[in-house]
Amino acid sequence: MLKAHITPYAKMALLLLGLSSLVGCAQVLAQRIHQSKSYAAPAIKPEVMQRLNPKLQQICVGSELCMRYWQIQPAAEPAEQLKFSMNAEVNAAKSVLALEINRADLIPRQGTVLLLHGYRGSKEWLALSALYFQYLGFEVLVPDLLGHGESDGDVAFGVADAKFLQQLTAKRISDGPLLIVANSMGALSAAHLLASKQEVAGVMLQAPMQSFDMALQGYVAMSERWYRKVFSEQQLVEAAELALAKAGVSVAQTDLQHYKAHFTMPTLILTADNDLIAPYQFYAGWQEPQFYVKQVADRHHALMSVISQQEHEWVQQWLALIPATQLR
Repeated sequence: MLKAHITPYAKMALLLLGLSSLVGCAQVLAQRIHQSKSYAAPAIKPEVMQRLNPKLQQICVGSELCMRYWQIQPAAEPAEQLKFSMNAEVNAAKSVLALEINRADLIPRQGTVLLLHGYRGSKEWLALSALYFQYLGFEVLVPDLLGHGESDGDVAFGVADAKFLQQLTAKRISDGPLLIVANSMGALSAAHLLASKQEVAGVMLQAPMQSFDMALQGYVAMSERWYRKVFSEQQLVEAAELALAKAGVSVAQTDLQHYKAHFTMPTLILTADNDLIAPYQFYAGWQEPQFYVKQVADRHHALMSVISQQEHEWVQQWLALIPATQLR
């Protein structure tokens, strides 16, 4: 069993912020947002790592910054069955996520899946997703985005990652289609990669966050309600804007609506009914024929990267829309 627990900011540190000026509060919170590192990922079972057998690689742009990633080859001798059960606890709410699929029931696949984590995530958080797509027959690439995990630099909020991801995808060895599966803030990395004219056959967005200012407010409402005793809504917006400015990013650059036209391929969007960071109602209006918006019941935002039984059925329907013979 795998147990996940999201550790909140230290309350004492933020309470001290209340003693400073209102503008100072926003500035200090912005600094924390900009410099915060990845949450510690749950321990990965040895047998999972053995099956993944990830090779740690890196892509460097210039002489200073490098993005590190796992390169995972398709299973050479896949087992007859893939099965896991995950016990997760987020904000005292407990969930059990399970998946059981049989090799005989699957259509053989080929190609490459690029997995992209969210804010304060890391490649380790996506180990089960990597295992799933490896089992389906894909090569899997799992980077630590800038400022996360083992990668260099500060958080780029999905914008500056694109030039690294372009080079990373050029390293893939599969001749099949390139697919992107992006979680939360990773959806922005996907959008900016698409805007760079990267050829992609299909995209899956798991709880794609709203613009960063709205996402921060949603996070506070869901997970850190006591922040409201320290920060006003305006201060949260200001903190988001300041944090983005430190990275040379505007709020508009974190708004998926601005990049919607780049999603011309089959795009599966999974959102939870209780998620204030990536509200289902926000994406339900995306009615263009390439979008397939599905609602996940009673799932915390932090757990949306896990593919359980229900998501598996939707993933199979999505994959059926992508020509297996499409080459890069």
